[in-house]
Amino acid sequence: MNSEEPQDQPKPSGLNFSLPQILPSKKVGLALTSQQIMWGIATLAALNLIVTIASRPGAPVKPVATPDGSLDAESLKKLALKMEQQGLTDAATGAWMEYLAAASPEPKEAADIWYRTGKLQQNAHAYEAALNAFYRAEALQPDSAIASDLGRRIEESLEATGRFAALRHELANRVALDQDAGKAGNEVVAEIGTEKITEAELDRRIEERIESELARFGARLPEAERAKRKEEMLARFSGRQERLQFLQQLLGEEMLYRKARQIELAQKPEVRRQLEETQRALLAGMVMQRRIEDYAKVTTDEVKARYEANKESFRIPETLQVSRVICDTADAAKARIAQGADGKDWEELSSPLAKGEPVPGLKRDAKLDALWAAKAKEVAAEPFPAEDGKFQVFLVRERTDSRIPAFEEIQDQVAAEVQRAKEEQVQGELLEQLRREFDVVLHLDRFQSSEEKAKKP
Repeated sequence: MNSEEPQDQPKPSGLNFSLPQILPSKKVGLALTSQQIMWGIATLAALNLIVTIASRPGAPVKPVATPDGSLDAESLKKLALKMEQQGLTDAATGAWMEYLAAASPEPKEAADIWYRTGKLQQNAHAYEAALNAFYRAEALQPDSAIASDLGRRIEESLEATGRFAALRHELANRVALDQDAGKAGNEVVAEIGTEKITEAELDRRIEERIESELARFGARLPEAERAKRKEEMLARFSGRQERLQFLQQLLGEEMLYRKARQIELAQKPEVRRQLEETQRALLAGMVMQRRIEDYAKVTTDEVKARYEANKESFRIPETLQVSRVICDTADAAKARIAQGADGKDWEELSSPLAKGEPVPGLKRDAKLDALWAAKAKEVAAEPFPAEDGKFQVFLVRERTDSRIPAFEEIQDQVAAEVQRAKEEQVQGELLEQLRREFDVVLHLDRFQSSEEKAKKP
């Protein structure tokens, strides 16, 4: 296993916001020899000749480089278009950013470029970078021809990142009247001291709490299933009463937390020990979770391979759907079997179980051989003892043959099995790696009883 931690490394955004490096200045001597002066004159003459030839009609046009080696604005634009056409998303985005810095275009052109880079990032599933670009394009030209498409792409990117609360406010803003535009979500719903909690802030807190719960209990779920669960959980807080209840709980926690800070509760030794233990468990769990997320991804091919290799283990056993009547004695039960064999009045019995409901806990075993030997619409050839000393008579209403389900029927079940197996493998490998790294020795003999030690050769 690779020992690197991919999630602990910064991921490239494709955007270059770094400042040009300023090289340290060096003191240059003023005295020049005649040989150096002549060499400089010759160099300038050669450069002048090159520029003159290149500017003549019919001479091939080449990218113009600035003194520091970077390309001019027009060359950067051509480079960005070329990279874009070749599907080099990050490189094209970087070139467009350089062009914006070099050309300082009008707002309309700048908006179009941000829109282009947003589409590139969206197609590459880099939705946060896409949202950044789309919002900048919208800010530059809110009433441009691309406004409607911008709105659609923003909504798609918000949904793809699971920001359902932000999506709801985005939609509200876009359908609001002009005088109310931008106000959706800004209404203050509570205040605590000088801090104001808006509706959008409340939605964000709800979403964060749900994300935290999913991280704890839904980490093994596939991405699509997690998004579905999150949407379902958010729907539970769509009502006014549920949102008010959450807000009251949030305010209660905040007040108690502020009081704890006020009385310096965190400084007390017993509290500090608990905080350290909680922090230890939290960080340890996060390290393991990060490793699982990076190295325990399951592919469809792996799921199919497990299904093909273990088809028989997924077999659904033969099942029976039966009706029954309870008789007081064995003779009465046998008489009822004789009647049932003739097809008399079975359908008219009033017992609910006689209407075709399955008998709970009915499994195939040696005691029920006669029942499993009966065909559909047949009465079992012998009665079966009941727990209270009475006897049961069964009619087999329907038989379902044993079968191996198709892959599509149990794909999620098989995927969960593969996921569990891979997570166990990743956990074991990580712990073994850390044992070697931190030189861990476990003295198992210290936990053996005297008898176990005596048996040891």
